[in-house]
Amino acid sequence: MRRQAVVVEIKGDYNFLRVMQKTPTGWRLRVKSDRKEVKYCFYIKGKRVINPAQPIVEQQETAKGDFASFNTLQL
Repeated sequence: MRRQAVVVEIKGDYNFLRVMQKTPTGWRLRVKSDRKEVKYCFYIKGKRVINPAQPIVEQQETAKGDFASFNTLQL
């Protein structure tokens, strides 16, 4: 049985990576924030992924120090 992990990079005062939990109905990540908006992306099988159906902000610094696009979510 192969386990799959989905990692989320959340951009804020600092960048950090979190591992999502697999549930019977999908994936779950609990994050507490006082921000009104978060910028995030996913890493699936080592590949950086953003959701084109969600708002996107371009050229943001990543946890690796390069620049890439992030999705945004209003909280």
